[in-house]
Amino acid sequence: MCKIISKSTLPLFFLLAFCLSNNLLFAQASLDEQQIELHNISKIACSNYNEAKNDIKKSEVFNQVNEEKRKFAQSLNWEVTNWRGNIMSISTNEGGDYADVEITTVYDDIEISFEDERPFGVGSGGVSNSESVFNDLSNLKEGNAVIFSGKLYKGKKGIEEMSITEHGSICAPEFNFDLTSVKLNPNGKFKTSDAKEIAEGVSSIIGVLEWIGENWVMVIIIMGILGILSGLGKSQQN
Repeated sequence: MCKIISKSTLPLFFLLAFCLSNNLLFAQASLDEQQIELHNISKIACSNYNEAKNDIKKSEVFNQVNEEKRKFAQSLNWEVTNWRGNIMSISTNEGGDYADVEITTVYDDIEISFEDERPFGVGSGGVSNSESVFNDLSNLKEGNAVIFSGKLYKGKKGIEEMSITEHGSICAPEFNFDLTSVKLNPNGKFKTSDAKEIAEGVSSIIGVLEWIGENWVMVIIIMGILGILSGLGKSQQN
């Protein structure tokens, strides 16, 4: 914990700003760079798709981003490790033979879902009660911030994905996912949805500190004037 060691207003401001920026940087450091890269791929493609002149151009964007996602997943060997997200839903079939789970991440206005589910209760998918991750899920609830790992699937859209429209697939993808581990995020209060605001907050603080460093004489003069005005106000009240 930072301790205030001076009664001077200017050093106090510097110290408080330093403590705050350190906390914000710590929060930002909890995000996975590869996870952010996937969000950025979707962000750029979503913008290009929305600005496309017609459906032909939109489909070109769709095909291009699918190839980018395929290359991205291939670079990870189709595996993600210790990514951050939030439990959107956990449900089981009758008797609890398997669980369906959806984990979402939000960054820079793009929401991505990772879903280990068994559609309509048939076929493969879902987390079997014979898997160790099933027990991990039993200790979690919807809304929990978590750290998760698993495998993506190859598919026609680069990465196997369940959206029924091109726009949904690009701007809010829902990836089929084989969840292999999940645990409560000890820094859960720092959600990925806050990452952009965190980065902007750190940048603003640094900008203010840089300006004060370049104009410290002016700052001292302004503070002196404010101190005089405050003293005059108190004198008039007396």
